[in-house]
Amino acid sequence: MGLGASRGLGFNGAAPSPMGENEAQQDEPEDGKQRLVEQLDEVELRAASSSTVLRCFGRALREKPINLTADDAQALYAQSRKVQKIDYFLSHSWQSSGIEKYFALLLFLYRGRAIFLGLAAAAGMFAYQSRVHRFPAQCVHDVLGGYPYCQSWVELLVGSVITWLVMLLSTMLPGSNVFLDSLCVHQSDAALKAKGVWNIPFTVRLAEHFLVAYDEEYFQRGWCIYELAIKVSTTPKSELTSRLHFLPLNAYFTVAGLHVFWLFGTMLFFLIYPALMQVTALALTLSLASGLVPALAEAFVGQKLEEQKQILVRQLSNFEVQSAKFSMDSDRVAILERIKTMFGDLETFNELVRNDVRDVATASFSQQPATLPYGLVFFCNFPVALLMVAQASSFCRANAPTRVATYIEGMIWPLFIAPLATALAMYIGRSSSACIPLRTACAIITFMELTTHAVYTVPLLIAEGRFFFFAWNPWLGSVICAVLGAALAGMTLTIYLPRGLPQSQETDDTDGPIVE
Repeated sequence: MGLGASRGLGFNGAAPSPMGENEAQQDEPEDGKQRLVEQLDEVELRAASSSTVLRCFGRALREKPINLTADDAQALYAQSRKVQKIDYFLSHSWQSSGIEKYFALLLFLYRGRAIFLGLAAAAGMFAYQSRVHRFPAQCVHDVLGGYPYCQSWVELLVGSVITWLVMLLSTMLPGSNVFLDSLCVHQSDAALKAKGVWNIPFTVRLAEHFLVAYDEEYFQRGWCIYELAIKVSTTPKSELTSRLHFLPLNAYFTVAGLHVFWLFGTMLFFLIYPALMQVTALALTLSLASGLVPALAEAFVGQKLEEQKQILVRQLSNFEVQSAKFSMDSDRVAILERIKTMFGDLETFNELVRNDVRDVATASFSQQPATLPYGLVFFCNFPVALLMVAQASSFCRANAPTRVATYIEGMIWPLFIAPLATALAMYIGRSSSACIPLRTACAIITFMELTTHAVYTVPLLIAEGRFFFFAWNPWLGSVICAVLGAALAGMTLTIYLPRGLPQSQETDDTDGPIVE
């Protein structure tokens, strides 16, 4: 049995309606959702501000409800409020790491504005130094290139500071309405908790976006599967891609760590770069070594995600809600009774999880050919983008071909080369868990790093007149950079272009929920 049985999932506690009844209800418009809230007086939508959820480095995400006293539970519940609209429903397991959930939610909500404002600040400093006033800088005469290299730190420093200030200050300002169970469902008052549990289907259905913060533990928890199954069964298939978001916790945490690694790594490399300019081979060696560390970490993320996918398939294919894990026996009783009311019996719910929920969850691993979305990968390598802006400013006194080549390379490295290298490293990691030996995977990653550095370095050497084969025309380096940029842009678009959640071949073309 597929989702057809739950197509008319009744929120008033009634049994599901027939499959063909009231088709227009499946594509309920925004004002229809608002009328649903107004008409059902017994439904109380509660949410907390995203700043409340993320306050004190995600304290609300780290404190398990089972460990709360009655006073603590009341204090948490008081931080939520009645709302007319819920922006995000956070589905998660309390057995998972609270700090990983904090970074996953932080990056998901705020990385876009942090990248934009950080890059804008760096570009503003570059423009200011180019057109208005140049800050004092240490200039080193480059013997081979024949021009002075005036090191500029301000773009890298200002861009990095603004990026993290935006991220942290965003957690202190009023933001989106987020449903977090410990804040929005009372954990000590039995009557209020029963009411909150009963309202979960309404909350899931009416939430604009559903966030699945998952690890190996998530798909074993009864609460989590219950919430996810409701979202899958009540969301039109045309909206699944835009409303259902899977956040792999270990991947988001690793991305945050690699961002910090690149932040300090770029500053350290920038600090010693003037001394290395006279020894190009040593500079390239250190650059290659610094790139191998994150590449191996990215391969590890790819391997973990592939292992999680296999675990997920096994867990969902054999799912039995009767044996699912619950933190409290009272939760088990309440959820099983609610499932019986909504789905008729437990086996109908089990079949829905084993088929439709499993298909949607596994499809989330292939929404684009790359392992992770482009925005998350770009944030991972974002300090490199700031470094490129600073490098472009540092080459202000170079010859014209070198400046143009530096500007072009400064754009294509963070926009295309680094994301492609990350995608390849993660793909190798995913393959190593199945068919590629670890030693071979490391060798491939090393070769990949050599190739990417050659792609970046050779055109610049040509532009600087260092590559003796092309010393007769330094502008050729800029031309090569432009051609490489166009080719790499096409490759990046192909690899990172979202293709949505694949639909079953037996799925109809209407805008209702998926039907097998």
